[in-house]
Amino acid sequence: MSKFKKLLFNTSPNKVFLTKWLEKQGINRKITHSYKNNGWISSLGNGAFIKNDTIPQLDFAVEALQTQANLSVHFGGKTTLSQRFNVAHYLSFVKPQSELFVTTKTNIPLWFKRTFKNQIDLTYTDFLPKAIGLEEWVENNCKIFISTPERAFLEMLYAVPQKTSTVEAYQILELLPTLRPRLLIELLTQCKSIKVKRLFLYLASKTKHDWYDSLDISKINLGSSVRIIDKTGVYDRQFNIIVEKLGE
Repeated sequence: MSKFKKLLFNTSPNKVFLTKWLEKQGINRKITHSYKNNGWISSLGNGAFIKNDTIPQLDFAVEALQTQANLSVHFGGKTTLSQRFNVAHYLSFVKPQSELFVTTKTNIPLWFKRTFKNQIDLTYTDFLPKAIGLEEWVENNCKIFISTPERAFLEMLYAVPQKTSTVEAYQILELLPTLRPRLLIELLTQCKSIKVKRLFLYLASKTKHDWYDSLDISKINLGSSVRIIDKTGVYDRQFNIIVEKLGE
């Protein structure tokens, strides 16, 4: 049995194969196109293939980007809190687009964006360090890295109020009583967004979870000038922000 046939038989039916990765396994483009012409695999676009007669799955495509192309992309934000950790304040009857966070200079291939254009919401940002607050998620023989609840919540705050209201963010944080203060401090001290840091601490002070008292706020750079989160909000002196009044 050829090397490519072994890959096809010994991996998940939904596995995505990238051309450059296959070449590193000793499977050149001539062999790949031969398997395509013989009906073993089909193309997802330039540089990506899937076993024939299978429907492309987002998780397996992200797995290929992470493990075969070594791209800095992961599931995060509000949809990861709801879809992976079952943390959501509102019940949605329509599955929202999955939020994917990508470091600013990362080039996501066109085949991926075209194939999953209706399923994904891409955010390019470096406001959090790429190596902290990620965990391995294994499901249906697919192994990917996603944000931990701590990182996912901070990623959600990055899109307040454009995608999520301050009120909803507060209500979601109320559902997170077991966040890890050590990881939170690690993320907050390296977070580049003053808005996210101040808003998080404001919301956390209102929820009064036990972990909040374990946070050493003196380690966090909160900047100086006022930040406007909600234009119709009120001024909070402690965190120097204009924001919806909560927790009263």
